[in-house]
Amino acid sequence: MSAINFDHHPQFFTATILEWNRLLMIDAMKDIIVNSLCYLVEEQRVTIFGFVIMPNHVHLIWQIRDGHQSGKFNKVCSGLRPSE
Repeated sequence: MSAINFDHHPQFFTATILEWNRLLMIDAMKDIIVNSLCYLVEEQRVTIFGFVIMPNHVHLIWQIRDGHQSGKFNKVCSGLRPSE
């Protein structure tokens, strides 16, 4: 039996800010998330069913479209770091 590729089924996804820093209280940081999601939808890479942005994490219900992978968005999320 072949392995199931979960990238192409609706998923619940959570990204948490390193050390639970409350970076997403800043509107500019929220804008990065929202603009990234808008880009992914416009490019037909994902379907977004819903999302919520909390002060230190993001929840998504989304589906990765055929031919794309979730790893690229994970990389964008992992780039958010508190300024020193």
